[in-house]
Order: sequence, then C-alpha cells, then structure tokens
Amino acid sequence: MMRLLYYTSRDDRRLKLLAHRLGRERRIVVESCLDIGSLERCLRKPRDAKTLAVLLTTSKEELQEVLALRSLLNDIPLILILPDRDKDTVAQGHILAPRFLTDLQNSFQEIYEVLSKMLEIYSNKRLHHSNGK
Repeated sequence: MMRLLYYTSRDDRRLKLLAHRLGRERRIVVESCLDIGSLERCLRKPRDAKTLAVLLTTSKEELQEVLALRSLLNDIPLILILPDRDKDTVAQGHILAPRFLTDLQNSFQEIYEVLSKMLEIYSNKRLHHSNGK
C-alpha cells in the first residue's frame, strides 16, 4: 500500500481533487495536512507504507517553514509547488531535492501526470523488493 501525503495551508480545490482522484484510481492512502503542525505530525508517523508527498507552499515564509522540516522529508519522494518563480524561491525549493518542482501557475494536469508516474515507479519498486528481487 502506498501513502500520498499532501500539504496545503489554503483551501486549494485543485490539489484536493488531484489527491482524491489518485486515491480512487490506485490503492493508496491519501492524507491531507492543512498546517505546518499537522504536516510535521504526519511526517513523524511510523511508515509502514511507501510515502510520497505533494507540498504546496503559498508564500516564501511558508516555504521556510517547510524547509525547517527538511530532515523529516529526506527520504520521501516529493513534488514541491512553489509560490512564485523568483530565482531565490526556486533555489530554496531545490534544497528539498524534489522529484518535480513547479509553481502555482503550472497546470495541475502536469502535476497529476508526474505524480501518477511516481506512484507507478515506486509501487513497482516496492513489488520488486517484496519479491526478493
């Protein structure tokens, strides 16, 4: 079983729809975090399933709060959605080593496609490891 963790501090309908659509299409558990405290609690939970994350930051300050949780995000493949395309913001985003880095102006269809591919890749890796390969 895979676990999809998504974080957004605002009521972003597009991200909710994306996460729930993936939850229906695949065997994954979807957890939503609506503030930094709940994100930290979710990241500290014991992981009995492979975890992927989509983090939507709406401001530079919020990005800094997410960066403060960097040690908890180290081994989690993630998609990071930045508040803007400012050079410094993008540089800060790269610190988290996301598998896909984008901003709020980007198409959520593209994010959906990247996340779908990530789920496929990581569920296949998990199957290979559990089969002793």
